[in-house]
Amino acid sequence: MHILGLGLHVVVAIFFAIHAVKTGRNTYWLFILFAFPLLGSIVYFFAEYMGDMRNNPAARKAYRAMEKVLDPDRELRDATREYEISPSVQNRMRLATAELNKGHAAAARDHYRACLNGPLADDPDLLMGLARAEVETSEGEAALRSLDALIKARPDWHPDSVALLKARACALSRSQPETLAAFEAAAQLGSGLEAKARFIEWLVSVGQLDAARRIQAEIDQSTKHWPGHARELNAPWFKLARQALAGADAAR
Repeated sequence: MHILGLGLHVVVAIFFAIHAVKTGRNTYWLFILFAFPLLGSIVYFFAEYMGDMRNNPAARKAYRAMEKVLDPDRELRDATREYEISPSVQNRMRLATAELNKGHAAAARDHYRACLNGPLADDPDLLMGLARAEVETSEGEAALRSLDALIKARPDWHPDSVALLKARACALSRSQPETLAAFEAAAQLGSGLEAKARFIEWLVSVGQLDAARRIQAEIDQSTKHWPGHARELNAPWFKLARQALAGADAAR
């Protein structure tokens, strides 16, 4: 493969040479990279570039994102293996989280419940994970009990996340007025778009389209000057809200 008449291995060598100059590496790397472009690039990648990736938060984040795309099941495989080797509470917690992140809510719920039968019975991470799993398995009352236990143990623990999950649990098993109050509280506490997007989704589901459109208008007004990275970060919630409203409009 050639780019602008240059072999790909030469282009890669140039990229690493620029990195070496910018980061103040020893100049002998330039000789190695251009004298042996393919082998030199491989050596430079493992000897220097990988170290920068480990020490740079942005690079680590990009690497993890790339890893998830290339091998989306790796964390679940690793967590399963570690738990099979050593079935400790910590390894079971990791496995429960991996299961939940892969959409295996029932399996995650069972693991979380097993972890809570012991000295970690009031651990907020465990209780929150269990409540998330119970919401995903449509066990609204069970999720509310888990959240009540979390609030009792740690009333100051991520109140915005707790409020949103409580609203989602109420939507499964409580009256419309109670659910409405819970979503209003979550929308006020939440700094991102998730709470408002899920609020819109619920309002649409109960036929309160005017209220849903008012919240969408608030979102459009408050986010119209957001930079690109903020929009990208919140893209799933923009999409959720707009799809809910679009579906309601199409059904009319």
